Amino acid sequence: MTWTAPMAQAAMPLLVASAVTPAPIVPESAQQAVGYPTLFLLVLVGALVPVIPTGALVSSAAVVAFHQTAPFSLAMVFLTASLAAFLGDAALYWLGRRGLRSRNGSRWLERLRARAPEDRLEQAQEKLAAHGVAVLVLSRLVPAGRIPVMLACLLAEWPLRRFSRGTCRPVWPGP
Repeated sequence: MTWTAPMAQAAMPLLVASAVTPAPIVPESAQQAVGYPTLFLLVLVGALVPVIPTGALVSSAAVVAFHQTAPFSLAMVFLTASLAAFLGDAALYWLGRRGLRSRNGSRWLERLRARAPEDRLEQAQEKLAAHGVAVLVLSRLVPAGRIPVMLACLLAEWPLRRFSRGTCRPVWPGP
């Protein structure tokens, strides 16, 4: 089949229209159905593996949610990220407590205690005892501050309940 001038003229508006027409946009409901679980999983894994930039993930999700038409998108990002961070921290602390009770974990803890100067370790434990929950809350604001404070809580043998109460304190301002 050869192209004739009338055929080319008839096809031209279709070609121009297809070049100008934007790609179909994914509806917001589909974005939310995929976005919130993905955000939850990435923040949860980011709490367990501290090299994942969860701050950038949550900030990006908040920007996207801000431009959504759904009324509670930003609140959902906040709730999803907060719950994932809390569960990830609780799981990491639980794993740490479980690991320290193991044979190799207790050896690792003793080596760590032996390396730390006794007066510094005692001073850190006094500060943690005096300002425990506040130190835990502030450690969330310092880059890479979460893991050393979690380790100090493990050395001070805080129960999981106390650690969890301090972890959710920035979100839940109760007593």
